[in-house]
Amino acid sequence: MTAVEDTQPESAIAAMGSDGSGSVVKLHALLALVFLFVGSVLLIIAYGGIAWPDSLQASAASEYLSFGRSLPMALNALVFGWLTLGLLAASYHFLPRLVGAPLAFRRVALGNALVAAIGVGVGVVAIGSGAGAGGRLLEMPWYSDAVLAVSFLVSAVIVTTTVRRSDLARVGVPVWYFIAASWWLFLSYTVGAIPGLAGAPAELQSAFTATAVFGMWIASAAIGGGYALVARLVPDVQFHPRLGRIGFWSLGSLWAWTAARTLQYGPMGDWMETVPVLFSSALIVAVLAITADFALALRGKWDGVTRSMPLQLFAAGTLLFVLIPGHMVVQSLRSSSTVVRFTGWEMAFDLLAVMGAFTLWTAALLAHILAAQSGKGWSMRSGTLVSVPIVGGVMFAVGTRWVAGLQQGYTWLAGVESSTYDNTGDGFFNTVAPLQGTDVLTAIGLAAAFAGVGVFLVGAFLRFGGSATEEEPGAATWPDDERPVVVRRGAVAVFALTVLAVFVFPAIDADREPTLLADESRDYPADSIESQGRDIYVAEGCWYCHTQQVRAIVTDIGLGPVSSSGDYAHDPAGILGIARIGPDLAHAGSRAPTDDSVWVQAHLSDPRVERPWSTMPAYRHLTDTELTALATYVAGLE
Repeated sequence: MTAVEDTQPESAIAAMGSDGSGSVVKLHALLALVFLFVGSVLLIIAYGGIAWPDSLQASAASEYLSFGRSLPMALNALVFGWLTLGLLAASYHFLPRLVGAPLAFRRVALGNALVAAIGVGVGVVAIGSGAGAGGRLLEMPWYSDAVLAVSFLVSAVIVTTTVRRSDLARVGVPVWYFIAASWWLFLSYTVGAIPGLAGAPAELQSAFTATAVFGMWIASAAIGGGYALVARLVPDVQFHPRLGRIGFWSLGSLWAWTAARTLQYGPMGDWMETVPVLFSSALIVAVLAITADFALALRGKWDGVTRSMPLQLFAAGTLLFVLIPGHMVVQSLRSSSTVVRFTGWEMAFDLLAVMGAFTLWTAALLAHILAAQSGKGWSMRSGTLVSVPIVGGVMFAVGTRWVAGLQQGYTWLAGVESSTYDNTGDGFFNTVAPLQGTDVLTAIGLAAAFAGVGVFLVGAFLRFGGSATEEEPGAATWPDDERPVVVRRGAVAVFALTVLAVFVFPAIDADREPTLLADESRDYPADSIESQGRDIYVAEGCWYCHTQQVRAIVTDIGLGPVSSSGDYAHDPAGILGIARIGPDLAHAGSRAPTDDSVWVQAHLSDPRVERPWSTMPAYRHLTDTELTALATYVAGLE
């Protein structure tokens, strides 16, 4: 049985009808597409900067496009611009059709789209201007955080009110996802925006927020949209009466518990290293339940999937999605973490999820929505031209990061066991040299993925305009349903339990008395040159390439004393770091030549004068005062 053509009208509230939701959806979709283009370009620039570190130095834009600025700019533009606005567009489009009620507060929703876009845009520009706040996916300044938190609250209220206005006493699985995900977005971002945290609690806040936004918001909203999409395009589709329930509650309950996978062997409590292993493994059950529900529903109907461009994209995204929990397990296990922690594996996750599964899912939903609203369908070939480059390019880039991670991890191990070179200073050449080829291949993979993104963007913009024939409102029926209030309360309860167990309690446990190291070499007066240097270190995103934590494992032998949570009692988020593209700096001031601030300043100005193999960008855009402050801070890390 073939899929319904995308040009056929919706069987519910008309997207371009008198309810006015069509303009709301279109505005969200338009803004999302702009951020997709901007974020994708910035991502290529970021990884190109590692492969060809001198490529931008002659450009006036080099100040704003260093890896430490361009990567967080790209991730924030993609996560909170492209994916968030795109999934809100899908929510506002499908919800009225699922519950048979007009979209609530349509004028407010229109203004809210602009508010969210402005908040993200200003935040991304602030990061590029050197005002990043530190913390993974928390880099945008406080004023952007405030704007976005309010905007996300408004979105959650719109979704909830739309469902309340329907005559349905019980709603099906896709509505569960839309309700829960909208509140999880607001709650996750609000927790991440809490000011005043420092040290280990701030790092836990960052890890929790990034993980919750990925799993509880993006994955949940996209899967809800996927259910609605398949039900719309595949006639007589039947979902399993229990798999949907299992997948929904498992996904919401488990994903955020994997946050500590990025903290293995770190300065947190040992129990934090066990939790992500258990929940990453359990998350496989949720992913299997969700994919099995879709696979069983489409059994015997795959010909229809191949004929529908949105279904092709959604299927391609699902194929990448099933790899995510496996990647999490590898990151979480103590044995494999010993090798791949702080390596290219950390960045591979973002590429696999953000540019891979999540982008394909969101593109699938918008492809259907824009076709339905404009009356201009997509050809079968369009699906191939979009999905093949994205899947192939992303998997190529991810594969190169996996290989790079193994190269890095075993290089560090070899240095320690052979005692022939150190994993710091000039000895870090042994880490960088083998990665030069994989760095280039990663950038090439992302460029290939962008070819598919470009095809989608052109096709999407061509579908703004036109109108579809209206049909009478209707509501889908689902084999498993629930009262909306139960879903909403359950979602809030799940989040409350998760935030307490994954963030609050660990933060209390980790918030110990400052160590002697913290008090003597990391406690700076507010206006001191070291404090200014630390602020520059965070704002420039130096922590994306350098860690400041020494683990109690063999690969870190020779880096200095093992770190504890009390060492960071006076530090903001972003000090611990997430990868070692450059050497660890926890005790940089205790070894030559980084104990000399004059040498450090010269190295920052032109890294490849003495170390031609270095991939660090030149920081000549900083003033002499700023360079001195940054160099003084690094040289003082004893």
